[in-house]
Amino acid sequence: MIAQFFVLSQRGDNIVFRDYRGEVSKGSAEIFFRKVKFWKEDEEEEAPPVFNVDGVNYIHVKIAGLFFVTTTRVNVSPSLVLELLQRIARVTKDYLGILNEDSLRKNFVLVYELLDEVIDFGYPQTTSTEVLKSYVFNEPIVIDSTRVPPLGPASIFMQGTKKMPGAAVTKSVIVTEPGGRKREEIFVDIIEKISVTFSSSGYILTSEIDGTIQMKSYLTGSPEIRLALNEDLSIGRNSSSVYDYRSSAGGAVILDDCNFHESVRLDSFDVDRTLSLIPPDGEFAAMNYRTTQEFKPPFRVNALIEEAGQLKAEAIIKIRADFATSVTANTITVQMPVPTYTARVSFELESGAVGQTADFKEGAKRLEWCLKKIVGGSEHTLRAKLTFSQESHGNIAREAGPINMNFTIPMYNASKLQVRYLQIAKKSPSYNPYRWVRYVTQSNSYVARFSTSSFDGTREATQATAISSTSTATSSPLEVVAEGATASLPDPPAPPPPPTTFLGTAVPLLLQLGLSGAIKILGPAATSSSSHHHYLLAYRLHALAVFFTFAADMVLVIYFIACYAGFATPPAGRVMKPLMIAPLAVSFVTVVLGTVLNVVG
Repeated sequence: MIAQFFVLSQRGDNIVFRDYRGEVSKGSAEIFFRKVKFWKEDEEEEAPPVFNVDGVNYIHVKIAGLFFVTTTRVNVSPSLVLELLQRIARVTKDYLGILNEDSLRKNFVLVYELLDEVIDFGYPQTTSTEVLKSYVFNEPIVIDSTRVPPLGPASIFMQGTKKMPGAAVTKSVIVTEPGGRKREEIFVDIIEKISVTFSSSGYILTSEIDGTIQMKSYLTGSPEIRLALNEDLSIGRNSSSVYDYRSSAGGAVILDDCNFHESVRLDSFDVDRTLSLIPPDGEFAAMNYRTTQEFKPPFRVNALIEEAGQLKAEAIIKIRADFATSVTANTITVQMPVPTYTARVSFELESGAVGQTADFKEGAKRLEWCLKKIVGGSEHTLRAKLTFSQESHGNIAREAGPINMNFTIPMYNASKLQVRYLQIAKKSPSYNPYRWVRYVTQSNSYVARFSTSSFDGTREATQATAISSTSTATSSPLEVVAEGATASLPDPPAPPPPPTTFLGTAVPLLLQLGLSGAIKILGPAATSSSSHHHYLLAYRLHALAVFFTFAADMVLVIYFIACYAGFATPPAGRVMKPLMIAPLAVSFVTVVLGTVLNVVG
């Protein structure tokens, strides 16, 4: 299945190479690196994870600055091979402790022994660190942790008020401490990647959290551990609506679905939300979960772009951190595509800005604003002046954007999923291993769309983005001063009330159709009369009632279809009642009047 496996450095150096089947030439590594380095197909900056060159399929992932690559001439499942590459990297890290070029070169004998056990003649055998311990006997050469580059604040582990740097988890799972003893500890990561798409008016179109509870155990003797999650944790939406904001406001954690590692036992999970397991050696995902429940996005972004004269435009981006002041986001990058005919861009950062850089990527035609860190509750502003090589032939707001934001927030959890306690079965009264927990939130797809606006001498907001529909915080407007005019970029409007549910809409509509049908059926019976004059008048009144009711029915049907299709806004409750009662009232009055005329006649 797999012809070759090799690992390349960022410079293209061949660190590890194994040819399993002899079906692909030995120069495949050089061909791969040249193709990836100078990739210019499909107008993409980076090569896709799977591509074909001269009948050879190249499948790769980039981990810790290294390229893990496989080649094959047969039609294999890309997902299977990509997952295999991820697991090979994970097993290698479990054994070496640190995954980088230096550790691979110093432990190449161990790495080749691992590859021979993981893959046999191109077919995967096992990727379990615990199983491989019975077949791999080489000891790793430990890399000095002081030579490892700092991992940043996102790698800090917590145990109550104690903190430990993430470098502590870079130990090999098979190496003992000096003196022959092993430090008893376990590390738990709650890592969440959030995806949010905002409409041009600032409302959330889609929101999703993909999370995982990842563990790495250094416990000896395979003790049983119990991991307790939120007591109010719910799996599946049940009967709750997509627009039921009350569920998120009440503090309950609702997951759409989840899956667990094979070692996890769920005997008491439904009762007290506790996971029981005997952790295997190495790093593993104890639980993966996904939720689309409403949550408060960590950032609010306001953006403005408009023409400022011939062949010129101005763009303003404001970022507000909507989380606690005790939390700090790291490695923030804001990208904004600009029109393709943009020639140059000049930037103005806020006064006293520290750790901020702005750049215009001319080849990619986008602005890139990088911030080293953002403290919760703070605001930051970037102003850019664009110069074009030709006149704009349309609305400039449509040719720029959308804004994309990348960030990492340590010790922050968007879904509110928490570890209540981590209990480890005691071997003896003095047995008390260390337990470390870390929360990390990262952006997966944080996108905001631009809206169109007119320019009439007063600067107007063209985009209100990254606003939480559950946020109650207010922020001061962004003051824009240019050419002697002062204007403000207003905050996005308050989110609309939840749309009328299908049941709340269908019942009044069915009631309206049913009553009007009864009028149509009972009307002719009420209009039968021996008096020709009264009969003629009653018949005309009944015909008028039927026509008015039928017209009202058709208007309501079209209106509600437009609401569900997104072309109209569902009415509030006080508007819905008159909308239902008015046609019925007129219809009943006309039929009753016709009936009275028949009785009198």
